[in-house]
Amino acid sequence: GMADATALLDLPTLLFSYRRPGPANERELRVFAPRRSGHHAFLQWVEKNSSTRVVFLNDCTPDANPFLTCRGPHIYDQGISHRYLNRRREANGKCSKKGTLIYNYENLELSEDVIKYLDAHREQWVGQSRWRTDVLILRDPFNLLASVLRSRRQDNSLAGAPAVERARRIWKAYAREFVGRSSFFRNPTLVSYNEWFVSEDTRRALADRLGLTSADQGLEKVAEWGPAAWGASFDGLSKDGRASQMGVLERWKQYAEDPVYVSQFQDDELWDLSEIIFGEISGTQSLRKSVVAGPGLSK
Repeated sequence: GMADATALLDLPTLLFSYRRPGPANERELRVFAPRRSGHHAFLQWVEKNSSTRVVFLNDCTPDANPFLTCRGPHIYDQGISHRYLNRRREANGKCSKKGTLIYNYENLELSEDVIKYLDAHREQWVGQSRWRTDVLILRDPFNLLASVLRSRRQDNSLAGAPAVERARRIWKAYAREFVGRSSFFRNPTLVSYNEWFVSEDTRRALADRLGLTSADQGLEKVAEWGPAAWGASFDGLSKDGRASQMGVLERWKQYAEDPVYVSQFQDDELWDLSEIIFGEISGTQSLRKSVVAGPGLSK
């Protein structure tokens, strides 16, 4: 039936589509985000609003071909996924024809050397693209660090400190790129997760830039795999279908008295960057004024 016809038109299933003329990818999105930035939710939205099939390579490492280093590849597809896609073959340069190729790097420590290396190997790794962009996704530091802490924390009240410390350092590097204090990327697509989540205008503008056919499909669907983007560590999937009710912009309040958490906000640069990108987030000023004395920090 219809699904079979779609499968035939889906060129990665034609094993020799790499021989056809033209670029391998109609569209290529190379995505960078700190962990727990909501990027899986954003990418699922891209897929749902895209007219072409999406091949998605998740959580790649920067040292080799993303077809080989991805944890996956996960392909969100309602119909038939790219089960015929041969990762090794793709990595050997026989790039099948694809509508949209998305691959993401999580928690990458941004530096000129790393990005130059990725740029130098990009075409060799994923083939030519008719249109491409780098996408940087950033969520406000208050909810991001709360989510990191939540995912690391066991019973021990000081657990997770190194992870949160590292997350803060990585967040600041992305934020510097966002505001133009560094420029590792040429003309990147900047996505404020907060703005994307609350603003229809922002979604429309991003849909326009990324060549999507619509802007409002898939918003109410929680990303179903990975530590779910909206924070499986907080809500699980019990609110699937009501993602916008999950309070994703107020999670930080659960940690407003936590010493490990609060100590991350005694950082003037972080406040400066956050205000430029996200504006003032109601209530967060209390984190700036008080260093909570807690176990191990009171002396």
